[in-house]
Amino acid sequence: MSTERLSDLRLRAYLQLVVMGAPDNFPKSGPFTGNAALDLEHAFRDLREGARHFEAEYGAERLDIVDALLVAAHECYAAGEKSKGVQLLRDVIEILFPNRFAEEEVPKGT
Repeated sequence: MSTERLSDLRLRAYLQLVVMGAPDNFPKSGPFTGNAALDLEHAFRDLREGARHFEAEYGAERLDIVDALLVAAHECYAAGEKSKGVQLLRDVIEILFPNRFAEEEVPKGT
């Protein structure tokens, strides 16, 4: 993943990939090498850089909170505390995508 602006959908998908793959079960393709420590570092660097592209949409303060949560989640995963890391990533998802399960409003008559 490059640091180009990501769509909401791609950032959400990448967050879910990290939830499912971290710390040592990332796919053996794309940017991932099979080296758990390097893959974990790469994934969190990409998440932090990718989230920063939403600053105009979410605001600097909200993104600072997200960044701190991502740093903490990375530290948890690196320390072997996977469940804490997962919870922190879920907190990030909730902050960035609070309405992800809301139904879209469909205009009447369509």
